[in-house]
Amino acid sequence: MIYVLMGLSLIVALASLGCWIYTVVVAFQNEDTIIGVVCLCPLIGFIMGFVKMKEWGHEKVMAVWGVCFAINLVLQVVAGALAPAAL
Repeated sequence: MIYVLMGLSLIVALASLGCWIYTVVVAFQNEDTIIGVVCLCPLIGFIMGFVKMKEWGHEKVMAVWGVCFAINLVLQVVAGALAPAAL
């Protein structure tokens, strides 16, 4: 069971990675070079993506990224709770 949860977590993390890369690309496309460089840190990219989502017009991407973040957090907590039982 733990391997299934970790596999699902990996899939969700890859989707989150795609959203982060897209956010960095959008920052550079909108000529926000300093913000684009700062967004190379995923946490700052996540925050700036929500701050600038109306201006950049990628509300859907940020919604997907937020949902992926929440799902991944839940999967990691459940997998961590089940890990001692797997031993």
